[in-house]
Amino acid sequence: MISFGNDAPAWVALSHFLSAGLVRELCAATIDATSDGTIQLGDLCIEQISVAPPHLATWTIRLKTGQEGLATYLQNVLRVLTWQSDARLHYDDNPIPEAFRERCRTIASALELATVDFSSISYWLASTEGGSASLNVIGKSIGVVAAIGDGADPATIRMADEALASLAPPLRIVATKHLGDLALEADRPSLAGALYETTQRLCEGLSDRTWSEIVEPVADMTLQSLATVSGMAGSLKTTYAMLGAVQAPEILVSRPLIALNAALAAMHAGYQSADGLFFQDVRACVLDTPLLQYSHNLGAPLDHWAKKKFTDAHRCFWAALRRLNALGGATLSTEAMGLYGRSLFDELYEQIGRHRQQDRFDLALRLVISSGRDDAVGPEASREDLVDAYVTQEVIGLATEVAERHSGVRRERLNVLVKLFVAWLGTLSAEKDQLARLLIDAIAKLAQESPGDSLIQGHSLPKTSLVAIKEIARKRPEFVHSASRIIADAILAGFAAQRFDLIVAGLEAAVGCAVAFAPDDLARLADATLTILENRLPSESAWPIVSPAITFIACDEVQALWAENSEFGSRCAQTILRHGLGGATEGTRLLALLDEILPHLDAPVAQDERIQEVVRTVRDGALKSNHSGVTGNISVLFATPALAGRDGIDDAVRGLIALLGTATTQRHNIAIASAYQPLNTLTYRLDVIAEALSLSPSDLDALLDPIVSALEQFWRAARHNSLLFAPFAIPLPTAPNLITVQNWAFVTLGFARRAGVFDRLRKVVEEAADNDQLARPIALAQAVRMTAGDPISLDPDAICLERREPFYAALGERLTYIAAIPTSEHTTRAVSALVERCLALGPNGLDAGVFVIALRQEAIELPTAAFKSYQQRLERNRALMQGLFPLFRSLTKQSV
Repeated sequence: MISFGNDAPAWVALSHFLSAGLVRELCAATIDATSDGTIQLGDLCIEQISVAPPHLATWTIRLKTGQEGLATYLQNVLRVLTWQSDARLHYDDNPIPEAFRERCRTIASALELATVDFSSISYWLASTEGGSASLNVIGKSIGVVAAIGDGADPATIRMADEALASLAPPLRIVATKHLGDLALEADRPSLAGALYETTQRLCEGLSDRTWSEIVEPVADMTLQSLATVSGMAGSLKTTYAMLGAVQAPEILVSRPLIALNAALAAMHAGYQSADGLFFQDVRACVLDTPLLQYSHNLGAPLDHWAKKKFTDAHRCFWAALRRLNALGGATLSTEAMGLYGRSLFDELYEQIGRHRQQDRFDLALRLVISSGRDDAVGPEASREDLVDAYVTQEVIGLATEVAERHSGVRRERLNVLVKLFVAWLGTLSAEKDQLARLLIDAIAKLAQESPGDSLIQGHSLPKTSLVAIKEIARKRPEFVHSASRIIADAILAGFAAQRFDLIVAGLEAAVGCAVAFAPDDLARLADATLTILENRLPSESAWPIVSPAITFIACDEVQALWAENSEFGSRCAQTILRHGLGGATEGTRLLALLDEILPHLDAPVAQDERIQEVVRTVRDGALKSNHSGVTGNISVLFATPALAGRDGIDDAVRGLIALLGTATTQRHNIAIASAYQPLNTLTYRLDVIAEALSLSPSDLDALLDPIVSALEQFWRAARHNSLLFAPFAIPLPTAPNLITVQNWAFVTLGFARRAGVFDRLRKVVEEAADNDQLARPIALAQAVRMTAGDPISLDPDAICLERREPFYAALGERLTYIAAIPTSEHTTRAVSALVERCLALGPNGLDAGVFVIALRQEAIELPTAAFKSYQQRLERNRALMQGLFPLFRSLTKQSV
């Protein structure tokens, strides 16, 4: 028996070189050493190892229940080592007795080292302290080799070899092979080849036969790796020459591992280097435990699908599915069904225009729904052309019937059905409003089902349906109007269930659909919402309910009912006031809504001490630059100058400046990415602020000047630190959010124009665009500013350099401007530049407007190559071809 001894942690990091039997021995040694012999392998699991040649054996374990503390941690180690998925092992000192903590940390470190490459080894080295000496040697050697280029000179290889010299010979062999693998993964084949040759030399020089069960397969692995390197540096004929010999029939008996592992590489190399068309396939085959469900994995069909080889993909999906079904693999077979269905949808989409196969679509539909898996509804099922070609009233009926067939799996299938219907609604043609109504009716009816008793399944179907309604209202509001009554009934059913998640989902759906509801439905929903709020004490109410509830009863559509029914309006106003005064989270909202609710309150409250207390709370919050809610507090003060007063506005300005000031510190505030929001509020409320506080122009300049300076500093810092535009998230972002960058640039330029400092702030914004990560969204913001009233730029030279997004974003405003002014030499040059840019960046639907304007100009001379290239791209775009081509053809004739 092999003894891993004190080197067990190092072997854990290299366990992927070990056979199943040796992994078992390593696990036993690790458990014994870590626990000081107090826990044995048999205490943690029931196990069985197969009777087979050592390198082909399998090890089966089932973890025992009822473990805790150190035993639970060691079971997690077992799980990671047997699954071989590089899962991260979470380590927590608390449940581990102090005497064992250092050893447990060492095992966690070993498993972490197993996953590192040359680019991440520095993080491992920086975080590792103490632990196993041999483990640290391997980690440091990876760091040494990572710093070496792709050189294979003797001095370089000697340096790498000496880094491992202190290790026991077998461990040194495996570690050297691992270094070669990391070099190959880093695309350094020369270095990898030299390390593999060193591994071969070390294998040949090892005389101790005790370790042959490890060393012999490593030697075979190394030969195959060397063949790979030779193929990269030389030719596949060299690879075949190295591997061809191991394909002799007798090798399968004497060296089965390399006979099996090298077979595919040898065949590929032989086929690629053969002189004739045909090459004989002499690969050995493995029937891998055919009665074990996990043997029938989906790697082959997924590979065929990715390559668009649909016939092979579907054959392999069916091969796996029927075997899984035969073995009773209900869980694994549902995954196969979902992916099989998605692949069928993909094939049908690719065949549109050539084939129509309704039976195949129905099969895909049945597979996806029968899988009962949410992830089975992929993008393949909802492509616009596919939905247009296949989704009919009969298909909707079939889908519903499949979902409803069997009571035991009904909820799972209906969840899939809802997601599928939402996906179809997202791309359904606008003229197919009757189909849309059928789909929405089906979803709304499911939202009214009983939640059931199960916390997971019972909540999922009504909640999934209500969330779906909200999503439909956001993406396809035109479909919601005709189904508003049944949607209202569905939301009210969710309220009646008195389940927290259904109330939240219902309120959010109500907010999304408010514009579509008839007045009587709005009144029913508002009344139910008020009852929900009235039955809760403000101090005890959960903000996930209160926030959307107040948003709904204060929306424009419901406020229109306040004016028609004074009693109802008073009830809404009193409820908003009650929750705003009683709950800290809604105080900011109360101030923002105060102007709307004041006319519906019985007594004046603006000077009420409770309101003033809310104002003081918001002012305090505006000055806490380290608080995530600071931007909301600053915004509401700018929005309510009469209530905030001069002191409140001064606090808002100070808070904004302090928040922006964190951009130049080592750790900026997490709310800084959204600080454009209060700046935007200030921009649009400047006149109101000046009037409410009786500010003269000079007073207003004095108020804004510090903000302008703070913005200059912010943008200068952003030029070098683009993560200022990355909203807080876990894990921490490593790139800016492009929408946030665009919003910041748009708002800054708008504020600059309003404050009379446009050139001053535009300069720092454009300087920040020197950062490649910021250039595109800043350019897009500048283009969109034209739609907000900034001067229209018709500089032909500048137009010809614009990127795609900012060019098309500004196009509508430019065309409107050109159409409204007389034709001149300047406009002709500008139109010519617009056409040239369309030809370079298109086709795009907006090109039609440019072509129409261009046809009214004098002949425009453009390169023939640009027309030909555009025409080729247009002919490949089915959606735009018919509409754009007549205009394009006319333009080409005019330009000749």
